Amino acid sequence: EPDVAGEESTRSVPQHRAAIAIEQVLRGVRKTSDHLDTAEYRLHKQTAQIQSYVSDEKIDSLTGLPNRHAFDIKLEELCVESSEDGRTLVLVLIDIDRLKAFSDEYGQQACDYALRQLCEIICSRLEDAVAVARFGGGEFSVILPGPLREAAEKMNKIGRYLQTERFTIGSEVANLTVSIGLSALSEDRVVGALLRHADEALFTAKKTGGNRVYYHDGNGPVLVGAPETVKPRATS
Repeated sequence: EPDVAGEESTRSVPQHRAAIAIEQVLRGVRKTSDHLDTAEYRLHKQTAQIQSYVSDEKIDSLTGLPNRHAFDIKLEELCVESSEDGRTLVLVLIDIDRLKAFSDEYGQQACDYALRQLCEIICSRLEDAVAVARFGGGEFSVILPGPLREAAEKMNKIGRYLQTERFTIGSEVANLTVSIGLSALSEDRVVGALLRHADEALFTAKKTGGNRVYYHDGNGPVLVGAPETVKPRATS
């Protein structure tokens, strides 16, 4: 009589190995995709920074805000001051979600209009901001007084407000959401770590679907609240 159990066991070995191999391939694909997403994000930010630095201008012509170059100078000054008076500074990075798709659909003029409107909203709702600037593209930067979690809750309220804000584009009405990342200046006053942590928090917000607020507590990005996010696309 044939050993059925033995045959099934023998067949299961290559099947099991195949399953492991497939999972390893999928894990590699996901890892590669994450690296590509990160590389594209970094390239976008570096391009905007270079464009700011190649010009002697320190004002963004579209919004009238200081540009990245001017903001970096101001940030260094604020960090020196905070080390003397002990203030807690919080860096906020705000990036409009899917700005390119918005521009493709409504045109560059409408995109510029939306950027200026967003600038006005940020400035009017953050009266206690120490500094506000446009980093380039759809990204803005803000320096707020601490503590970090209070600043994060404040930015979460602005994010929720923007969900309901409507921008009139000719005869159409459009809306925009933003991703937000925050970090606080650490006790060692290292500006590089402040920027890196805020950037990591922002990237996490965008990578997880956008329309979210994350703050970096020194250990990693932390989601603020549970804001409504973009609904997943229906599968056919």
